[in-house]
Amino acid sequence: MMLAAHVSRHRIFTEWIDPSILDESKPESRDPNLNLYDHANLNQPPYSADFLTTFADAIGHDNKQIHMVKGATHYYTGPNGRAHLKEASGVIGEFLNKL
Repeated sequence: MMLAAHVSRHRIFTEWIDPSILDESKPESRDPNLNLYDHANLNQPPYSADFLTTFADAIGHDNKQIHMVKGATHYYTGPNGRAHLKEASGVIGEFLNKL
């Protein structure tokens, strides 16, 4: 689950849940189109809907969901920060309740 993830948490995403790794026993073998930290990858923020779908498709099971909180900032600040955080938290709660 990614909620307000950022580059300072890079180790979590590059070593724990990296969808670019093609074979967990060979972590150096990566799909360059899914490697978010490879500057040669053309898929850089802001991400297209097609890329996000491809990214989600790389997850090896069907228990997944993409939800973008439109207008939210990284730390859920600004005039609508609380509403954006409430939306994100609500989506996560609903997802977990379905498990």
